Formats: sequence, structure tokens, C-alpha cells
Amino acid sequence: MTRGAARWARRGLVALAMIIVTLAGVIGGTTLGGRVTGDVGPLRVQFQLSPSTNGGSEIAVPPLGSLFLDSHSGPARLTARLDSLDQKRAEALI
Repeated sequence: MTRGAARWARRGLVALAMIIVTLAGVIGGTTLGGRVTGDVGPLRVQFQLSPSTNGGSEIAVPPLGSLFLDSHSGPARLTARLDSLDQKRAEALI
């Protein structure tokens, strides 16, 4: 192997290692820290970001079902789960 070919092979291996480390970080980060719960109006909503190959969003309203939206393409799926309704805040809103 010539010196130039060895240099390109090393650069290729470094690039591959960077891609692997980046993917592992993204998957690990979204799995461990991609969930938050908050209030949206009178609703208590749990948001979750998870790795995906085609993106999109899901709105889950148990026990009624789920709504799937083709909102974006990308490596992550957003799931919003409506957990509860605060009656006092709903009445104040109405």
C-alpha cells in the first residue's frame, strides 16, 4: 500500500469512527433524556423524542387512539401523549 493510499484509508476510518460515535450519542441521548412532561393549556402532556428512520409525529389520546402526522423527515419521531385534563383550568378557559 502506498503512503497516499494509507493516508486515505486512515481518514476513512476516522470518518467512520466519528459517524459511529455520533449515532451512538444521538440514540443514547434521545433514549435517556428525550422525555419531558409539561402542561399545555388545561392538559398534562408527555413529550417523547425517539430515534426513527422516517421522522413524523404521533399524538396519542388514550383511550381514543393515536393520530400520525407526516410533519417532518429526519432521524427522530416526536410523540405527544395527552395524559390528563385539569378540570379547574379547563373551566377557567371556557
